[in-house]
Amino acid sequence: MNYLNIATPIVGAIIGYTTNWIAIKMLFKPYKEKRIFGLKVPFTPGLIAKERERIAMAMGEVVEQYLLTDEVILGELTSDTIGQTIVAFFEEETHIKDGELNLSLLFKNIDEIDQLSKTISKLVVNQLFVYMNEDGLEKKAISVLNQQIINILNEKSIKVIAMENKEILQVLLEQLVSAQRNVDILANEIEVLLEAEKTIEELIGVQLLQQIKHLITFNEPKIKEAIQQVMTSENVSEKGKEIITEIINSKFGALGAMFVNSNSIYESIVTTINEKLETTEISEVINEYFSLAIQKPIGEIAPEQSRKEIARSIAKSILDKPLIDKLSEYIYNIDQTPLEFANDISSGCLEASVNNFSEYIYNMFKNNMNEMKLPAEEWISLLIQQIIGSKIFITEESKNKLSNKVLELYYFIVKNYIIKLIGSVKISTIVEKQINSFEIDTFEEVILTVAKKELRAITLLGGLLGFIMSIILLMIK
Repeated sequence: MNYLNIATPIVGAIIGYTTNWIAIKMLFKPYKEKRIFGLKVPFTPGLIAKERERIAMAMGEVVEQYLLTDEVILGELTSDTIGQTIVAFFEEETHIKDGELNLSLLFKNIDEIDQLSKTISKLVVNQLFVYMNEDGLEKKAISVLNQQIINILNEKSIKVIAMENKEILQVLLEQLVSAQRNVDILANEIEVLLEAEKTIEELIGVQLLQQIKHLITFNEPKIKEAIQQVMTSENVSEKGKEIITEIINSKFGALGAMFVNSNSIYESIVTTINEKLETTEISEVINEYFSLAIQKPIGEIAPEQSRKEIARSIAKSILDKPLIDKLSEYIYNIDQTPLEFANDISSGCLEASVNNFSEYIYNMFKNNMNEMKLPAEEWISLLIQQIIGSKIFITEESKNKLSNKVLELYYFIVKNYIIKLIGSVKISTIVEKQINSFEIDTFEEVILTVAKKELRAITLLGGLLGFIMSIILLMIK
């Protein structure tokens, strides 16, 4: 038996297997360059260890150009599976799936909510204050404010507003009448009008004086008739006769009274007065006396204490209890809107008044912006915290719409920002840096993990080829 024919294929197989095994090992090992007597040992370090940087760069380019392209990343991030995950996460975190939206659950603690609300409020207030200083804003703001005020004033009739706020109106009217402070204020204002140096003419004005004089002239027949009725009335005639009798007794004594009849004297006086009334323009007399009287200072007519009592008496008579019913009845019967009513009593001057009011509000706000900044920030911050802390109950339809909006926002961010961000960071550079950061043994482990079966197959294939080549050599020999 020829043992050489058996040993040759076996040795060939061992040589082929060993050669490939050594070649694979030499891809990585040795990890560092070896030297003997100062001379570099060939094939050290291993091929992959030697060319690691070039390999890392090549792998990064392959990953970026063929594996993780923009289209691949975008397709994965916007896939239906990811979309469903985003919606499920949103509904789970906000409890929206239970029919309520609780934004506070999106935050870890109250400090995060407080910080967010303060940040947003500062941004809003700062932007508002910047906007307030822009050219041309004043006219726009005043115009908008004017229109809003006019719209509010013209929305409902006074009667409807009063009926909708009946309890509030009643309290206000009662407070107006019952509050001693209001009586004092009104009395003080009336007392100011009745100042000692002011004449009656200055108090009531020229136009009103003219109206009074015209009224006296127009009613002259009635005035004369009234005087005649007074003189012939039983009380006045009796009183007049008593006065005449007392005068006669004091002047002529009881004897003189026997020859003088007080009745005839009084009748003669009445007859004379009637004759005078027929021939005299009584209105001219009254107006002349009235003209002289109104030129006198009020202080000559009424002393200070009298003016105070008059002022308080007028104030109390104005603010009496029946005033509530009168005012209520009057208000509940006004079918005009506040705008129409104000235009009527102001002869159409309301628009100018509204414009002045709007200018006042705008300028007050603008001039006090620095003082209002902190309170405004605190108010907006508190409002945001209340909104975040409140549970918002929503329907199934609203829940679906909200989830879809969140998904749309996610897709918008991915398409417009995420891909750009990924492109700006260069995936190839990240892969290259990561591979170069590995220790060589770790790098070897990574490659072996990926291609362990393939490298083992190559080793076995080397042994098989060595075995086959040995048999072929034997056959040729």
